[in-house]
Amino acid sequence: MGKLKDWWTFNPEEEAKSNDSVHKPLTFDKRRNALPLLILGFTWGFLVTGLLIGGTIGPYMPFYSGTVPATIIGCLVLFVIAVLTGMVGYKLGGTNDMAFQFAYGKKGRRMPAIFLLVVIMGFQGIVVGGTASFWLKGTDHPAFFWVALFFGLLFTYTCYVGINLIEKISNPAMVLLIFISIYAIFYNISKVGGWSAFNSKTMEMAANVDGGPMSMATAINLVIGSWIAGAVLTSDFTRFARNKWVAIGMLAICFFFTQVLLIGMGAIGAVISGSYDFTQYLFGISPVMGIIAMIAMTLAMWTSSNTNLYLPSTQVAAIFKRPFKVAVVICGLIGTMLGAFGFFEQFSSFIGGIAAVIPPLAGPMIADFWIVHRTKYEVKYLDQLPEINIPSVIAASVGIIATLMCTGFPTLGLQPVAFLAQPWIVPSILGVIVSVVMYLAAFYVFKALGIHSGYSKAIENEGMNQETALTGNEEDNMAKVNI
Repeated sequence: MGKLKDWWTFNPEEEAKSNDSVHKPLTFDKRRNALPLLILGFTWGFLVTGLLIGGTIGPYMPFYSGTVPATIIGCLVLFVIAVLTGMVGYKLGGTNDMAFQFAYGKKGRRMPAIFLLVVIMGFQGIVVGGTASFWLKGTDHPAFFWVALFFGLLFTYTCYVGINLIEKISNPAMVLLIFISIYAIFYNISKVGGWSAFNSKTMEMAANVDGGPMSMATAINLVIGSWIAGAVLTSDFTRFARNKWVAIGMLAICFFFTQVLLIGMGAIGAVISGSYDFTQYLFGISPVMGIIAMIAMTLAMWTSSNTNLYLPSTQVAAIFKRPFKVAVVICGLIGTMLGAFGFFEQFSSFIGGIAAVIPPLAGPMIADFWIVHRTKYEVKYLDQLPEINIPSVIAASVGIIATLMCTGFPTLGLQPVAFLAQPWIVPSILGVIVSVVMYLAAFYVFKALGIHSGYSKAIENEGMNQETALTGNEEDNMAKVNI
């Protein structure tokens, strides 16, 4: 019981020694070399969601004029949002929780944290259930629960050990994943008779879809929705980079290169072989290729699960003041149970929902860091931040409302507003733009009224403390300020 109590109890000194250091900004010696981070970016991004999105849009759009531009535009949006949010973590050396504190305040940061915790735990359930589904060829197998339970506990263990073990799994996984991806693409294209024949086939399929081809805005929104939560939570990994170009490169690999590859592969597989799952049709070539494909997919799910689990664990540890390893166990067990009980089957409706809610949460962070304070955040103000940054709460709320006005909320019987439900409007992009504009409007209105908020309030408080300190013994107090 004593050991269990020690494990459960938050010890600031012990947590500070950890390579993961989720409660305090990283010291420079804990930042990682470039190559492991770039590899981690690839294996983090190699998630089943990209294949699923490709399989969802591929048969319903012409490839060259539909799937390709929708994928590129969606992935560029994801990459831009990832950079705009991830550079906050790089600048501070701090987690997403610290980045949210600067944008939303010490208590206000719970607003994005709660939304994102729910979303990432949902993704963890999808990864756990998806891995079991790949091995058992469906979720209706009698052993599904136990296989999902096994994989969920395995993924939790490796994340429990920390960033070092995650890197060791990621490095060999990347080589195998690149090989199997290229093989699967060229196998399908050669099977149909070349790229031109493949594009003609997609045009024919899209023309015969009931109700017509999928709209460009819908496809883009699906692409963005598939990874928007990860794009908002990149600080947990960019904080490990030793220079900004490694941080940006890691994000480019994860959110652009890997997603374009996966969505393309999923679309090609769904159109030609009838499945986004390359393990199914590669087994038809030979058992050896099928086994290699299964190993590759398992490694992909494993590395993605590790990074997915890492993200909510840092949030839980910071908000509830618990050791990081305790948070990993809690989040890992929740994700495992979601996966074992079939949350994987709710993927499509889940993606549609988060695409509406998550993007506006990034707006206040982007506006405050890049526009209002021009990247001048300093870690020393972390403990002086106010409880709530009101402009952020206002901006995020308005952004979410604007997005829901585009998409509606069928569960509650709410229909989209007619003038916003246009085929050319991408709700997730609209949500970010509205929340950025609303934050700037609210912040400068508050400033005009003489009300400082957020990071500006912390700077103002330090200035007032310095003035108070200098009213005593001038020489002694100057020494204290300099220290």
